[in-house]
Amino acid sequence: MANYETVFVLAPTLSEAELAGFIDKTRQTITKDGGEIVSFETWGRRKLSHPIGKTREGVYACLKYKAPPPLFKKMSQDFRLDERIIREMTTLMREKKLREKKIRVRDSRDAHPAPAKAAPVS
Repeated sequence: MANYETVFVLAPTLSEAELAGFIDKTRQTITKDGGEIVSFETWGRRKLSHPIGKTREGVYACLKYKAPPPLFKKMSQDFRLDERIIREMTTLMREKKLREKKIRVRDSRDAHPAPAKAAPVS
């Protein structure tokens, strides 16, 4: 199974109940077809960088999940057909790149050690 991250911009007209229904439907689809949800975060209502149609705001959400390729294709199609979703972007999270990024961050800290403190003067 591969790790995926999907960021959604949902219609700003969604109520809390409709948003919860969208989240539940998405969770059920993923778990029913053999996937696993890692996390689902709602970032709240925000202004869009540019209007999409006549919409200037959206509710942002981020879904991280593990899924086999056939489930990913099904989810992508469902996201495109769902009228509640204004935009969505899915990226494949590669474990090797995540590990390399953590190593680079650690190495950059080692390259710039903290300045030494001066000894107290007696």
